[in-house]
Amino acid sequence: MRVFSLNIQESHKRLGCVWLVLPNVSELLEKGSALLFEGNFDDALSYFEQALLLEPLNSEIWNKKGSTLRSLGRYDEALECFNRALALNPSDKKAS
Repeated sequence: MRVFSLNIQESHKRLGCVWLVLPNVSELLEKGSALLFEGNFDDALSYFEQALLLEPLNSEIWNKKGSTLRSLGRYDEALECFNRALALNPSDKKAS
């Protein structure tokens, strides 16, 4: 029986693995908020949707997504987002 002893980094080099670094929710929210402020609504929406994949129960992200959709004239979808935010956090005064 042959025993192999490699550290993880060395074995990943040999196997050709790539380390994947995922952004965290606060980074996505910050970038999306900056894009929303700049009026870049399509890109902002993309960041908020990515953030929701990581934290679907975050009412702040649902509010931001709703604001972005409202800015895009997608009022029915915006209302759904605001309602979701209120369902998650009924005391949230930002859900408009």
